[in-house]
Amino acid sequence: MSPDDQSLIVLFVLVVLISAIFYFIPTMVAVKRKCRNRTGIIVVNIFLGWTFAVWVVALV
Repeated sequence: MSPDDQSLIVLFVLVVLISAIFYFIPTMVAVKRKCRNRTGIIVVNIFLGWTFAVWVVALV
C-alpha cells in the first residue's frame, strides 16, 4: 500500500467521523438538555435524519 493510499484512507475515515458527529447533533443536544422526548428525537434522527428538513425539526 502506497503512502498516497494510506492518506486517502485516513482522509476517508476523518470525513466519515466528522459527518457522523454532524449527523447526530440533534441527539447530542437532546441528551445534554435531558429532554423528555429525547427517545423520540433519537429515533427520528437515526431513521429520518438523512433528510435535512427532518434533521432541523429534530434539532429544534
